[in-house]
Amino acid sequence: MTGPNPSAPEPATTGRAERLWEMFPKGMLVFERPATEAAPARLLASRLDFCTAPDCDCRDVMLVGVPLDPAELPSSEGFGARFNGPEAMHGYINVDSGHVEGDGREDRTPLTADWITHLSSAIDEELLHILQDAWGDMKRDADRPKPVSRQPTPSRNAPCPCGSGKKFKRCCG
Repeated sequence: MTGPNPSAPEPATTGRAERLWEMFPKGMLVFERPATEAAPARLLASRLDFCTAPDCDCRDVMLVGVPLDPAELPSSEGFGARFNGPEAMHGYINVDSGHVEGDGREDRTPLTADWITHLSSAIDEELLHILQDAWGDMKRDADRPKPVSRQPTPSRNAPCPCGSGKKFKRCCG
C-alpha cells in the first residue's frame, strides 16, 4: 500500500507484502488497485457489515466502499461522511468462495464492474479466513440469548411499583 497516513488506524499485521488488501480494526478493509497505463492508483476503503437476521443462513459479507486517491486521503471524520454519501458503492463478498457482486437495492450504488473484477482477483485465502472467522463470531454473538434484566421484588411493606399508592403486599404482591 502507499505511504502511511498519520490519522489512519493501525492495520492488523499478517506479514505478506504482495497482497492488495489490508484489514484494519472495527471492520475496515482497504483494497489497493495499483496504477496502470490506463488508470491511476486507487484505494477502495470498505466498511464491512454482516447480516444479523436470525433466520438468515447467507454466507455473505456486506461491503460499503468508497474509492479514494492514495495521495489525498481524507481525515477520519471525512471517511464516515463519504460512506453515507453519493460516491459510496455497495456489494457482497461470499465468505466461502470469495465471489464478489454489486448490490443495487434501494437506491444503493452497486460496485462498478472494474472494482468487482479487481476485488475478485485481490481476495486470497488469508482474507477469506479472516472473513470466515469474523462471520462466525458475529453469528455466534447473534445466536446467544440476550440477558433478561430482572427488577428486584420490592419488600412486602414497600409501596407497590404499579403506582397505586398501596403497599406491595396488599396490591400486586
